[in-house]
Amino acid sequence: MSLLVPPSPSRRAVLRGLGTCLALPALASLGSARATEPPSPRRFLGWFLPCGVVPSQWNPTTTGSAYTLSPSLVHLAPMRDRVRVITGLQNTPLFDASHDGRTKGAMTRFIGSDPHQELPDTAVDFSLDQVIADAIGGDTAYSSLVVGSEPGEGCPPPDCGTWLYHTSWRGPSTPVPVDKSTRSVFERLFGAPDAGGRPVLERLAARRSVLDAVLGDVSALEGRLAATDRVRLDAYLTGVRALEKRLEPPSTCGGSPVPDTGDFREHLALMQELMVQALVCDRTRVLSYMPGNGRSHRRFDFLGMEFDHHQSSHSSPSEHTAITAWYVARYTELLQRLAAETEPDGATLLDRTYVLLYSGMGDGDAHDVDEMPILVGGGPKDAYTGQHLRFAGQPTARLHFSLLRTYDPSAKHFGRFGDSGLISLG
Repeated sequence: MSLLVPPSPSRRAVLRGLGTCLALPALASLGSARATEPPSPRRFLGWFLPCGVVPSQWNPTTTGSAYTLSPSLVHLAPMRDRVRVITGLQNTPLFDASHDGRTKGAMTRFIGSDPHQELPDTAVDFSLDQVIADAIGGDTAYSSLVVGSEPGEGCPPPDCGTWLYHTSWRGPSTPVPVDKSTRSVFERLFGAPDAGGRPVLERLAARRSVLDAVLGDVSALEGRLAATDRVRLDAYLTGVRALEKRLEPPSTCGGSPVPDTGDFREHLALMQELMVQALVCDRTRVLSYMPGNGRSHRRFDFLGMEFDHHQSSHSSPSEHTAITAWYVARYTELLQRLAAETEPDGATLLDRTYVLLYSGMGDGDAHDVDEMPILVGGGPKDAYTGQHLRFAGQPTARLHFSLLRTYDPSAKHFGRFGDSGLISLG
């Protein structure tokens, strides 16, 4: 894995009209790719896999680039050359072996001296995404954006607390709020009150596009763009409008916006596209996504499953493996979308984004933290992309430290185990 110094942020073009502000992707014709400008920024995206896996169905049997995709990873095939499959890593054995504790510790750095005696509220610290956000997120509208696709389970403290629903933390008792509304995320990325002061929801209820107010600016801008940038701008605006149409209320709603879709597959697809657009228009450079909660009771009726996700992890290895494979397919689709977005210098968005798939536990049935399921997609193409790399007994904090150093070369450690050095990825 290459260790690259993160570039200084480049400014993105902005269209303003009638009170609407719409950030645009970097366009070479506007000078964002000139020699005097820094290259496109680095990004990070964390992708949480609920309920662990069946290790025997996840781990490939051989290492290197010629490994055979396991049953859980079979849908990784279209993008296997851009993904590092990492096995054998162990997470720190935290205070709580339930889904709650495992979820809270999934991406956090352990700071205690004795993992078996630490109190729940002091056993973990900042999560990896938030440390990276502190390093690279300061020049964007949102230093980080944390989103999800499964509602809370209705389990109040102290039985569950907040641990099941958060993997992003800014301190042992400070979870980062998870926005589970596709409409809300869209408005945060693209919405603003119009000239009359109407908030976004009222504008959407009136079926007025966020793009309507900037069409004049778009026309003027296109005259300044090279042909390749006009294609890029058109594709971007078309994507924004397509998202808006999928989220706007029907004309018969009487001015009241409809709630988010209740279809999980549609919600996941919308949220993943919103994340892509958030990176394209540089609204944030750090994203975290929880398609399911730490103890997910999502039912996969569309896969013909008898059990929900959590039940399958304890009662049916075959169903659990099928659900895991379905999630890996969605992760792969996200990588494909990032690979389809081209930066002004010819690199793809995937080239500039590490996409970490991680979980709170290894074996979902045993709740253990051995054999953690980890995929590292994207980032610079190097000798280790497309390989299965095995590090038996190494702590996950060392991988987290390796990733952190690609964004902040001055970082000295990540947790108790990260400070002993980078793990070798070759």
